[in-house]
Amino acid sequence: MTLNKKWFIEKIQTFLAENDANKMVEVDGSPFYRQDVLVGFVSGSDPIFEKYKTKYIGSFHMAPEEALNKYCKKKKLEI
Repeated sequence: MTLNKKWFIEKIQTFLAENDANKMVEVDGSPFYRQDVLVGFVSGSDPIFEKYKTKYIGSFHMAPEEALNKYCKKKKLEI
């Protein structure tokens, strides 16, 4: 599976700019987060996620690779 980083960045920036979930609608409509946020990418199988799971968060936490596999299995998708 190949991910299009530009697509993700555009979706995030559009959400931040346009979606009411990122606006203080009951105050003055200003955004919680700016549209020009820094977006980074990392492999879902990076060993750091296993460290988070075992050392910092807990065994109930799913690493990105686990979450993707579970989602694809539920939706009957191949990865």
